[in-house]
Amino acid sequence: MNSRHSRHTTPASTPHRARPLSMLLALVIALAGLVFVAGPAQAADDATFVKTFGVSGDQAEVVGHSWDVAVGPDGSVYVADTDHARVQVYTPDGEFLRTFALSSHPYGIDVDDVGAVYVTMGNGNVAKYASDGSQVFEVHSHTSYSGYGIAVDASGKIFVTDYNAGRIVVLNAEGAHLNSWGAYGSGPGQIMHAYGIDVDDEGIVYVPDYGNSRVQKFTTDGTYLSSLTHVGDEPMNGPLKVDVDADGRIAISEYNSSRASVLTADGDPVSSWTWDGTPYSHGTAGIAFGDDGSVYTTNLNQRGVQKHQLEPVFAAFTPQIEGSGRVGDELTVTASTSPEPASWTYAWTVSGSTEVRSTEATFTPTAADRGKTATVAVTAKGTEGEPRDRTATATKAITGKLMDASAFTIGDSTPTTPPTTGDVLTLEVDEAKLPEDASGTVRWGRLDDEAVCVVPEDATASTTRPVVDGDAGAQLCARVAYEASGYEDMTLTVTAHGSTVGTFTAPKPTVDVESPVVDGTLTASVDLDDAPAGAEVTAWQWGTQAEGECTAIAGADEATFTAGVEDFEDTLCVTVKISAPHHQDAKATLVVGQVGAGAFGESPTVTIPGWTAVGLEASASVTGGDPADAERTYQWKLDGEPIEGATAATYTPKGAQRGHDLSVTVTSTARGYVADVTTSGEVEIGSGSLQVNEPAFSTVRPTVGEEISLPLDLSEAPEGAEGHWQWGVQQGEVCVAISGATSDSFTPTAAEVGEVLCVEVGVTAEGYESLSGTFLLEHPVLRGTLPVIRGVLSSTSPKIGASLTASLLSGPLPEGAKTTTTWGFAPAAADCGPSKVASSFRVTAGMSGRVVCARITVTAPGHTEWSTTLRTNVIKETAKATASRLTVRGTQAFTVRAQGLAPGQRYRISLRHQMVTGKADSYGRVVRKVRYDKGLRSAKRTIVVRGFDGKGKVTYLKKLKVTYRAR
Repeated sequence: MNSRHSRHTTPASTPHRARPLSMLLALVIALAGLVFVAGPAQAADDATFVKTFGVSGDQAEVVGHSWDVAVGPDGSVYVADTDHARVQVYTPDGEFLRTFALSSHPYGIDVDDVGAVYVTMGNGNVAKYASDGSQVFEVHSHTSYSGYGIAVDASGKIFVTDYNAGRIVVLNAEGAHLNSWGAYGSGPGQIMHAYGIDVDDEGIVYVPDYGNSRVQKFTTDGTYLSSLTHVGDEPMNGPLKVDVDADGRIAISEYNSSRASVLTADGDPVSSWTWDGTPYSHGTAGIAFGDDGSVYTTNLNQRGVQKHQLEPVFAAFTPQIEGSGRVGDELTVTASTSPEPASWTYAWTVSGSTEVRSTEATFTPTAADRGKTATVAVTAKGTEGEPRDRTATATKAITGKLMDASAFTIGDSTPTTPPTTGDVLTLEVDEAKLPEDASGTVRWGRLDDEAVCVVPEDATASTTRPVVDGDAGAQLCARVAYEASGYEDMTLTVTAHGSTVGTFTAPKPTVDVESPVVDGTLTASVDLDDAPAGAEVTAWQWGTQAEGECTAIAGADEATFTAGVEDFEDTLCVTVKISAPHHQDAKATLVVGQVGAGAFGESPTVTIPGWTAVGLEASASVTGGDPADAERTYQWKLDGEPIEGATAATYTPKGAQRGHDLSVTVTSTARGYVADVTTSGEVEIGSGSLQVNEPAFSTVRPTVGEEISLPLDLSEAPEGAEGHWQWGVQQGEVCVAISGATSDSFTPTAAEVGEVLCVEVGVTAEGYESLSGTFLLEHPVLRGTLPVIRGVLSSTSPKIGASLTASLLSGPLPEGAKTTTTWGFAPAAADCGPSKVASSFRVTAGMSGRVVCARITVTAPGHTEWSTTLRTNVIKETAKATASRLTVRGTQAFTVRAQGLAPGQRYRISLRHQMVTGKADSYGRVVRKVRYDKGLRSAKRTIVVRGFDGKGKVTYLKKLKVTYRAR
């Protein structure tokens, strides 16, 4: 069901246990005691089936078994999904919008004009939700079992059906219990199991009496009016829910016959239909009108919502009146609905009369209508009555015209200044801005703290008002009251352009100093005894006086002022500003006098810092002093007497001044100040100090035989300054002198190897303190390096029996240098280790195949030892071959010897057809026994010995001859 009134509610909550749907249906059937019979016959034309929605999609979109349905003010469809304890919201075309959960299974639902949702639930509670699903309140329904039906009337009262008790429970807009009415039974006004309820725009309550198969009408206080028992010629069969639209048409669902019907307000049938396409003979439950001539139904045995369309109707609309509503201003009404009407008609009336003043969309109120209400009835008309006409009204209060407040202003006889004693204020009226018959009165008063114009009771009407002494500080105002026919009476306040003020003469200030000087502080004051009450100084301003004007000095806005250098010789002045309540500010100026020169705020400190000695420049140090940027002049003094020409900031004492007292006098001058003269304390002139740059060694790594120097730079020393050196060896903290080492350079000897050299250096000059110091080398003395040396052998390929010698090729060697030669031999050069000391070495045959080597060693005091090893080539014997016998008999053995081969060289001995092979020994020799084979003839025979290199090439060839005898 759906109600069309907005109401205000307050949240509350009372929990109650829900009951399963199957139990409720069984209880309904048992209590009804009826036989469920389908009703195929129809009392009127069937409505047009449009669609079924809420049967597919996501789980949130599918409607379960639903007890009720309602339509909101925007046409949205609200479904009480009993299975899932929630409310689902769809567009008028069945598109899913949203859902929100409930605390229990819903059985009844209603939506008011602002979209608030009301539900009854199986836990015995009634709940109200905002259109977005947020809960407003939840309270107990005060029913004996569960409240199934719910409706809200225009005042916000909530009506709930008490299913068991046959009564209606009434709650207020906040959910509080008000009363209940009705009784269980079958007589007129008695109810047997009511599941639905609705309240129409006239306040008639419709209750489907399920157990008695009728719909009863009541007033909101429970007075029985009438009953509907038939749909056309057919009796009702278990009416469950009801809805009434704005035209009074009644939509009824019948559970037992599964029929949905629409009746006129008089009960005549409009249309009837059953749940479309279903084989079930019962189950239709929720029913609600859409605002486009449609009807929505739900079914307790089927899922989803069905939409049927009645004859076309215009959608409900609300006309809008545009315009101020004032007399003479045109009002215009606009309206829209769907489908688009064939035409619109208008009827304008004014309260107190039924006369139609205009049949157009516009209407202009007259002066006689002032204070009344204009009503316009707007009718949407169809073509030949289709859709049928639909009328809606709108109202607008009519008020008079407004007079132009800008017609009233206050003029002042001195318009450029606030109202002052003696001025006359006048209320000026621009007649051209007012109606011709406008008239009224003007009374004068003063604004209070809340900006209200307070007019004295005895004030007379007048358009003028003189300003008097008693008005000082007040904001004067005029209270204007005007009227004119057809216009709203106008009462307004017009205020003057400022508060009233008085005037007074400011007393002249005084200062505490007669003659101002630079850096001198002056304090100004003023006597306010003769000034108005409450007067106070609000500003000071110091300045310089010239040509009768006191020109302000920037920033000098306090009672005290200190003259600066920039004010020197200017004439000072001071101006005071005095303010008093309700008076104009007053000023007075005092000429103080010319600013003279001031004393230095602080004399500087003059000193001669550091040593004061002959030849040493002395500087005058000047610190502090105020002003700090003063110019300085200097005069140096000796024993208190000025030194001629010594007027710079520095002075260098002469030798003749040694032992005398030196001082300096500094004179500081600055514009605007008296010169300051300050003399330093006296200091005695001491002996001069030599200033010589610290010498540096020519090298930091001294080496035996290499000269090292430590020169002195005396270019900055006084004329005649001399240097003195003494080289030595540092032992502990003492520099032990080296005899004769007294020049600026020194060449270390072997005696100083490993020692750290030191030099005692002194500088002397006549009239100056001598200067001395000891300088150490960082590193000890290193051994020297011998000159380039090369060793050579007398022969690198000596023959056996030759004598070898080794000699040196070098420059001069240091004094005390000694040379030693050690000889040796070995099979290979790498293995040769000399061990025999001799000046020469003889090569013997036993050295054949060996290498001879010689190591030459050179040593010198204080120098690093030098040595080298020289080697010969491999010693070779003279190549030759011999046999142990020159005559050989038969198979007699004999020995073949060969020498001069390379150690280990392969060889082959050929005896006619016989060959013997092998390798030479480590000395390059071959010793091999051989014999001839049998069967040879006696003859001279040649034996050939061949040697081969690694590639098989013959590098050794010797032949020898023997005589062979066959026996």
